[in-house]
Amino acid sequence: MANPKILLTFGSDSSIPNDFNKTWVNYLSEQIPFEQVHHFAEPNVGNDQISRKIILKVSEFCKTYERDELLVGIMWENMARIPAYSDDRVMSTIVNLEHYLRTEWFFEKAGIKYFMTRSDITASTSEKDNILNDPYVHLYHYGLDYLYWIPTNSISYWCLQKRISDINNPKNICTKCHLEFTKFILEYLNFQGILTNE
Repeated sequence: MANPKILLTFGSDSSIPNDFNKTWVNYLSEQIPFEQVHHFAEPNVGNDQISRKIILKVSEFCKTYERDELLVGIMWENMARIPAYSDDRVMSTIVNLEHYLRTEWFFEKAGIKYFMTRSDITASTSEKDNILNDPYVHLYHYGLDYLYWIPTNSISYWCLQKRISDINNPKNICTKCHLEFTKFILEYLNFQGILTNE
């Protein structure tokens, strides 16, 4: 199976290419010889806007290119960044899980290769456990296909666990974090057979 030829990336602040403080989208496009690379991240947007833009832009590319030529990478934003319910953590979680699921269903129906991850997890472990105990959250959460998620909670969590982040400011994801996390993404893509050594 041939490698994808076109990379499309989506997200918010942590997914915007930057020549001085490089992000994962810079490093990924540098380390894989894609024929085309298109970045669609925007600053200060929530997952509702990210999801809609994914479906719009990928649908446009499907009109011109074969679907197996595309690879879509997504770094979802902080769950609290939504236009409503932001003070209700359970409702905020449900709303975001709906965006994740809608996007997964779109990729599944369209036959598009993709991977997902998150920029940050704001809830503490105990709070997260309480949220997951909600029956609706539980239903949505276990409806996701985690086969297509990078196997970690978020880039900020992963870098903190690897002692790459500043422990006093773990939300400050430095360019070294992005570089090392990109290597982790590449390991995942190779393991899943999305990329080959051809």
